[in-house]
Amino acid sequence: MTQTTWQFNLDNQPHTVSAEIAPLGGIRGVQVDGAALPAAGEGSFDGAALRNFSVDGRSLQVVQYSGSAALLVDGQAVPTAPGQPLPARLQKYEAHRAFWQKLSQLTGLKENPRADGQLEWRNRLIGTADNRLVVLNYSLSNQLLRPRIAIFTRFAEEKDLNSLRGKIESDPVVLALAKRLKRFTLEMTVQPVGAAILLPYDVRKTTPEQAVEDIRALLNVIKKHTKPLPLTFCDWGHCKSAAHPRELVFYNHSPLVVCSSCMPLLEKAGETNQARFSRRTPGLLKAASAGLAVGALAGVFFGIWKVSIILAIASFALFFAIIAAMNRLTVKRTTGMIWLAGAFTLLGVAVASVMEATLKLLRTLTDTSQVQYGLVFSQPESVRMMVTNLGISLVLTGFTLWFALHQQRQGVRELTHPTIEHSGVLD
Repeated sequence: MTQTTWQFNLDNQPHTVSAEIAPLGGIRGVQVDGAALPAAGEGSFDGAALRNFSVDGRSLQVVQYSGSAALLVDGQAVPTAPGQPLPARLQKYEAHRAFWQKLSQLTGLKENPRADGQLEWRNRLIGTADNRLVVLNYSLSNQLLRPRIAIFTRFAEEKDLNSLRGKIESDPVVLALAKRLKRFTLEMTVQPVGAAILLPYDVRKTTPEQAVEDIRALLNVIKKHTKPLPLTFCDWGHCKSAAHPRELVFYNHSPLVVCSSCMPLLEKAGETNQARFSRRTPGLLKAASAGLAVGALAGVFFGIWKVSIILAIASFALFFAIIAAMNRLTVKRTTGMIWLAGAFTLLGVAVASVMEATLKLLRTLTDTSQVQYGLVFSQPESVRMMVTNLGISLVLTGFTLWFALHQQRQGVRELTHPTIEHSGVLD
């Protein structure tokens, strides 16, 4: 347990903030001018590594990051004492913050920091362009976790999403931009009433001016291929009444424009989703059949190919192939199905190892009638190969299983306990 203290001035008034930080347990407690803050309540954006509070009407955050903690005052990192330099990690954060502030000035979008944002994740701009909602978020790429600007804009409902995505990806502007950025294509998500495109973001290589040009170019492409939403559209209830005021809300960090009559339904979405999720049939028998089929087929193929060790090393790929097959045939993914996928992965590697060992043994025997049940398991080299393959597969499958279970728990929690953030922006 370590204690970090910050001494700073607000409006010429001295203040002191102290935080007790456990390296593996997060922020244990925060004191402001000697008074302890109350524990985070239900529905708060506070977490193990984040505490929000206010002093003299100013917004403050204590944020834990790898190796230390930071105090942010209205988003700005403050040193532990006046005149002290910021650590290198926070200097990098301030460079990111300056980039986004300049981006706000150039685009005319307003800063609207995420309430649960930690360091760079705070950065968010919102506004309109051509009567379309535009949201810029800090994000990371799916593959290499590199920083990105996520550009989101809304449009009238599109039914053929594959066609729309194809039009956007094949647009000459997008092709030219991807070529300049040395990428085969841009990462994007196309939804019925909105699209999100990830643009490379690196304060060391990309200037705000260049980023703005790229953002405007992409928004013009989406404008070219879509129609604007009606001004009376409500994302949650599809209400057609213009009499109800609307507010921009972030539901699990996805922007929605929701009218006042539908807001209570949105706020009870977690309870509704929980009831629907509980009622859905998991389809365990069909999932088990699909998983067993994929695991057995992969095992037979690699066993005949006589390279079962490759299947052992690729256990993570086999695991996700089994999960994909299960998802195709079932209504709801459950924790039990994920454990089954892990078991079928090991079974596939075992089948491949036994088949490879059996085929090798057959080549050494002149009389195939000598092959008796269990003979292959009496050969030291065969047993050694099987144990090695299963050992490799067990380790890799264990890590993959942990990841899948973590994602499953997180997905169910987001479904049943969604994060709902009111931006304060009214229509």
